[in-house]
Amino acid sequence: MFLYLLNNTEGQAFMELAVQAMRVNGEEKNCEKAEFETYLTELNMPDYQVVGLSFDEATSAFKYSSIPVKRSVIIEICGILYADKEIDSAEQKWINALAAKFKLPQKETDRLIRWSKDFSDFLEIGLMYINAKE
Repeated sequence: MFLYLLNNTEGQAFMELAVQAMRVNGEEKNCEKAEFETYLTELNMPDYQVVGLSFDEATSAFKYSSIPVKRSVIIEICGILYADKEIDSAEQKWINALAAKFKLPQKETDRLIRWSKDFSDFLEIGLMYINAKE
């Protein structure tokens, strides 16, 4: 949704972070993999192969990025973390570390996480209404 703000280098680094986010709690769930695929489509990178950058290497790609880009990364990564309808303590710790790397205040990070969860829930409800049988 907001990944259009990223340049190519940021997009590749984002995909590396997305893979790391999926693996935070030790498993890659199908719902997370599906979200990952939507990111590839949105970034127009259907053939992207994960390189295996470290957390520090991936986050360094955003060193000179604008605040809107950094916020969009947090929001979109929350999408993959919340794909299973929960952000567990390990995932919470990881997203907070990412936000800290981006020098985003904790209060703002909490708002972005809360907004991401709410948006995901509202989208699911909207789709349920649209697909409801009369």
